[in-house]
Amino acid sequence: MKSTDFASFLELVPDGAAAVDGHNRVRLMNRRARELLGAPEQLEGLELKLGDPSPHVRTVRRFDGGVLGLSVRTSRATLEGEEMLLAVLTPVDDERARQAVRLAENMSVFDHDHLTDVLYVSPEHRVIFGLHPEAVVTLAHIMAQVHPDDRERVGEAVQRAHDPAGNGIFDIEYRIVRPDGEVRWLSTRSVTTFEGTGPARHPVRTAGAEIDVTRRRSEETAMRTWAQAVASSANGLAVADLEGRLTYVNSALLEMWGLTEAGAIGQHLGVLCARPEACHQGLTTAIARGQWSGDFEGRRGDGSTFPTLASLSVVADARGKPANLLAVFVDITQRVKVETELRRLANVLDATPDVVSVARLDRQLLYINQAARRLRGLGPNESLAGHKLGETLPPDELANIEAGISYAAEHGLWRGESKLTTATGELLELSVIIQVHGEGESRTVSVIARDTTPQRRLESQLRQSQKMEAIGQLAGGVAHDFNNLLTVINANAELLLSTKSALAAPQREDVETILEAGRSAAELTRQLLIFSRKQLLKPVSLDLNELVSGVERMLRRVIGEDVDLATHLAKGVWPMKVDRAQMEQVLLNLAVNARDAMPEGGKLTIETGNVVLDEEYARQNAEVIAGDYVLLAVTDDGVGMTPEVRQRIFEPFFSTKGSHGTGLGLSTVYGIVKQSGGHVSVYSEPGQGTTFRIYLPRNERPEAAPSAPTPGPRRSVAPSTILVVEDAAGVRELIARFLEKGGHRILSAATPEEALTLAAHQDLALVITDVVLPGMSGRQLVDALKQTRPDLKVLFMSGYTENSIVHRGVLDPDLHFIAKPFTIDAFSRLVEELLPQR
Repeated sequence: MKSTDFASFLELVPDGAAAVDGHNRVRLMNRRARELLGAPEQLEGLELKLGDPSPHVRTVRRFDGGVLGLSVRTSRATLEGEEMLLAVLTPVDDERARQAVRLAENMSVFDHDHLTDVLYVSPEHRVIFGLHPEAVVTLAHIMAQVHPDDRERVGEAVQRAHDPAGNGIFDIEYRIVRPDGEVRWLSTRSVTTFEGTGPARHPVRTAGAEIDVTRRRSEETAMRTWAQAVASSANGLAVADLEGRLTYVNSALLEMWGLTEAGAIGQHLGVLCARPEACHQGLTTAIARGQWSGDFEGRRGDGSTFPTLASLSVVADARGKPANLLAVFVDITQRVKVETELRRLANVLDATPDVVSVARLDRQLLYINQAARRLRGLGPNESLAGHKLGETLPPDELANIEAGISYAAEHGLWRGESKLTTATGELLELSVIIQVHGEGESRTVSVIARDTTPQRRLESQLRQSQKMEAIGQLAGGVAHDFNNLLTVINANAELLLSTKSALAAPQREDVETILEAGRSAAELTRQLLIFSRKQLLKPVSLDLNELVSGVERMLRRVIGEDVDLATHLAKGVWPMKVDRAQMEQVLLNLAVNARDAMPEGGKLTIETGNVVLDEEYARQNAEVIAGDYVLLAVTDDGVGMTPEVRQRIFEPFFSTKGSHGTGLGLSTVYGIVKQSGGHVSVYSEPGQGTTFRIYLPRNERPEAAPSAPTPGPRRSVAPSTILVVEDAAGVRELIARFLEKGGHRILSAATPEEALTLAAHQDLALVITDVVLPGMSGRQLVDALKQTRPDLKVLFMSGYTENSIVHRGVLDPDLHFIAKPFTIDAFSRLVEELLPQR
């Protein structure tokens, strides 16, 4: 390094710094060293003996004859090819000397030649960075060890220091990561020298020093944390000397006593006490024993008093000698209030429905509230002597609670579940919270248990309802797609049978077999649609008694002679609004199910009545709305059901009859009742028979049941332009082929968008559209077409309906609809009804 560069580097060192050759001759000295040693400007001939190269403190004679104590730290450096000792000199007393030595141990120097990219570092640098003594060090190596969070900031500072337009100063604190993973803070200062002028100016050398300031940063962080904690503490904190005079108070103490900082600092601790002698006694005890705590009465600045809990601790200095007192004050005004509230709390605990118990560690009960007493069958004032916590629990549940107590003893709190049989024999499901309080043998166990039986019942009902809804969605979707296939199969079979060219007998029989199988499949999908609540209903006002009486004869034939049928029809049964055929289906399915549950015969009872389901029943049954209902109860004395079977009986295709059942009977009942706005419940035990109770909403405004329409004569219609919109290609082609035989012009579309394009500028007489289409519904398509054709005739068709044309399964007024699969005859009549006559 050049002398001029090294001289610039020495001026960066905050303490005195000098470079001395092997003959103790001073070669360079910074301004601070000249001041300390009284050295002249001319250094030639000056000698300075530095002594031991390790960090040390010594007395040095100034050049003007004076004497001073210096902390001396030396390191090796190369100046223009000659080995030098670089000395850092700091004036010290004893304490400062020790600090200076520690500082020197954590200081290193470096010299970076930009032209060769050679970086000289002192041995201290290698120690600080955790590098091997022989390791090659480059600027890239240094930057690689900079902490990732500081790397960008350090890189920018390096660029500024090396910028020819700048002053070359680098002065920053940052973190490094040593190879062993330790993070250290460094304070680094350096100066960069440049050569050339203008655009040719460039950095040639950087010299600097760095100090490991990790300890200082840690102490500063700790001090800031401590200061913040003290300042923000809700408790009153104060520092006093050993005579008790206040030297520091936090804001909480000032607020607690209503004082100002100026009015508190310098005052004796006794100013805080209503009885100063109590404070003096606490102060004397704290100094003698190192600590004192206790209650005393505080006096505020306005003269009012309040109860306080105080703690005095002696704080030692660095040499371990007592130096100050730390005082902590807690306003316990609330504690007195709490004690009063505890008495009130006992009354509240007695009023709560939750079971609350407190026991000793040996499980002897200390307290139970009235709910716990009722559960145990104890009187309001009956003694708890001899009664243990958990004594009414079965062994496995007691083991569960004991495990909870052990967990709470270690972690403070345990939450879990348990089951308990009450004094009356009722089984309850409980949510339990256990806490362990206190220390050692004086610890207590508190147990709070809440009856969650009703909640669990509702959760189970909700899960079952969601499962049935999901199954219904699946079943409805399958039925919809299957009905499209059946429409093609059945209609083509009908067309074959109605063709004028006679089929051979074997072929006709085959086609009839196909049609019969298709009709059976259509009935199967109809039952699936009923379960999924997507069947079109025709509700009318009905008398349940009249309906039961009307199907009683048929039921007797179905159940057989070995089953005794009894009906109990209540008088004055309210009318209900349901689909007659569907309700007859419900009765028939329940009767068949009861017959199969009584293989050796038995008794089937059908009852009717009026029932009011109140809010309490609705809370216990999530799907029920409180109100007036008509009751239909069907009871058998057959084999009954287990809880597991009872949970699944309404699922489609679930059957306990093996190959003798389809598994759709009870799912059909479920779908009809739900779509009619009703509720169905089941009561059954193995060997005790089964009761189905069906609740259907009361019809507040009954109307006369409409008479069934009779088919009129066939009409002759004029050839017309008809738009057919159906995404199922087979159904679309079937309808188009059939209508074209009648002389009609057919526009076929698979999507609503295609239909709108085809219909543009066309004089349509009729639109036949599926309800469920990709992109938009059939109803939305019709609304778009009717914007320019308000009188357009429309026939909807679908494997199941949707809310766009039905509400609760009831067809909107003035809409024409045909359900898939349909017969050719039924389809023809609807088309004839909608088209203009010839």
